[in-house]
Amino acid sequence: MIDRVFNVVELLADFPEGIPISDVARRLKTSKSEAHRLLSIFIKRGYAVQDEVSKRYRLAIRFAVIGHRFFGKAGLIDLCQPVLDRLAARTAELARLAVVESGSMIFVANAQGASTGVRYDEELGRIITAPQATANGRVWLATMPTEDAVALVKARGFILPPTYIRSAVTDEASLVTELSKIKQRGFGLSFEEMVQGIATVAVAIRERNSGRAVGAVSVSGPAFRLTEARALEIAPVVMDAAKELAEIWPLPRDGGVAPEIKA
Repeated sequence: MIDRVFNVVELLADFPEGIPISDVARRLKTSKSEAHRLLSIFIKRGYAVQDEVSKRYRLAIRFAVIGHRFFGKAGLIDLCQPVLDRLAARTAELARLAVVESGSMIFVANAQGASTGVRYDEELGRIITAPQATANGRVWLATMPTEDAVALVKARGFILPPTYIRSAVTDEASLVTELSKIKQRGFGLSFEEMVQGIATVAVAIRERNSGRAVGAVSVSGPAFRLTEARALEIAPVVMDAAKELAEIWPLPRDGGVAPEIKA
């Protein structure tokens, strides 16, 4: 029962516009009556809502409020925001922080550096459900032994969620090739993959004490402006930000004072 509840949360998180109950039942491989029962519990507790017109179900704002409350008390945003602000200012694009949590990545903070012209903005709380299809996800995978990264992706499959545009990584061979490139150069690139018309350069953040990947920092912007040449130019700046963020981890979980960042 608990597994089913969390499956509902993860499913609805991928459909902010809402999803019909028939699709909920199909994706959760259960009956419509069971899906309705689970969704009714969410609605009763205020964690989901049903649109009166379309009858689609979606997560309620309450989920986002709880997330922001947690991260606020954990000190995450306060600690990382200045680094993101500086990265956004230096690159004049959107700087984002994604953290690794329970085998997935989620965007938790950002800073907009583009003051004029076309801008790319991304909602916080978005979960990277197909890491092989994003620069952020691939740099995280590249920190693992290759066989572990391949096993993680194969367990979820190479089929993309409906909200993803496409992926340059479509099978095991292309995944291994891409991870090899990232390990050699130290950063990942994506051009018009997860989001149409958007390019990204990302770098993994490794915890100082353990060396494990705790997240990724990235810069994203319109692909016509953030070309491959421009991405290669700003990659060292993103790598510097990743090193600075690595000095912050492990994050305080009790609202304590963050460790001093070395000059």
